[in-house]
Amino acid sequence: MGLMSLVVHGEMLLDNGRNRALAAAIEEVVRPGDVVADVGAGTGILAMLAARAGAAQVYAIERAPIAAVARALLARNGLDDVVQLVHTDLTEFAPPARVDVVLCETLGMACLDEGFRATMADARHRLLRPGGRLLPADVTVHVAPVRHGAGRARLDQLDSLVGLDFAPFGDLVRAVHRRVHLDASDLLAPAKTAWLLDCHTMEADETLTSTLSFRATRDAELGGFAMWFDAALSPSVRLSNWGNDPENHWGQAFLPVTVRPVAAGERIELAVSIQDSPGQFRVHWRDGGTNPPAVRQPIDA
Repeated sequence: MGLMSLVVHGEMLLDNGRNRALAAAIEEVVRPGDVVADVGAGTGILAMLAARAGAAQVYAIERAPIAAVARALLARNGLDDVVQLVHTDLTEFAPPARVDVVLCETLGMACLDEGFRATMADARHRLLRPGGRLLPADVTVHVAPVRHGAGRARLDQLDSLVGLDFAPFGDLVRAVHRRVHLDASDLLAPAKTAWLLDCHTMEADETLTSTLSFRATRDAELGGFAMWFDAALSPSVRLSNWGNDPENHWGQAFLPVTVRPVAAGERIELAVSIQDSPGQFRVHWRDGGTNPPAVRQPIDA
């Protein structure tokens, strides 16, 4: 197990907003006596919450080496009699009977960059009984234009290092899809919905495309576009990775474009597409305000 994997899981577990939302939603979705599948279980925290909510049996399915940690944590919390750790790829697992609930929190900062669609669709098709429940039930992906300079102050330091000119490398880093932490003051227009993904019907084999048009609310320089999600975990609980709370381990995805001035009231256009077949995430985007397109390259996450 790599040290970076442990650090990533640690940061995720320290996101208290995420933890509280998932705990409340699982309490609402899981009913006493349910059989539950936690897909991409990681350290097993969602599986344990499902057991605490009254599930009769929980399958915690995890293919990565972190499964060994989950097994130890289940035993330490006295839940290994209810939660069965399944250390395998989801595609290799078939329960003896279909489950009542599927939990799948494999959401990335752009929603889809951790294989969420493929994982959820496969679990729904093969594991879930007719009329069963999904967590999340749906996910909305939002996009908004962002002012130049937001979330990049440290990256500008790459241009000059110990008296050496590293500007070409700095330009490469600033041109790729990356994580940022933004707030409302960084946005140049209200966010719009790129996609609403219904987890009960979505499939993993279609390319998602969206063309969005915004009106700038002030004079500024456009630096790129932010993308984030808002997930309906249960009828009364939603979880979003919007905002610059330091505990928000996701941040938002940032799609940079060639910097250009925009005036208040000016139209800002974006064409974006996502391919998220199993094992691959590629996002393509172009700013409609430049000719040729400001950004054309696909970025692999």
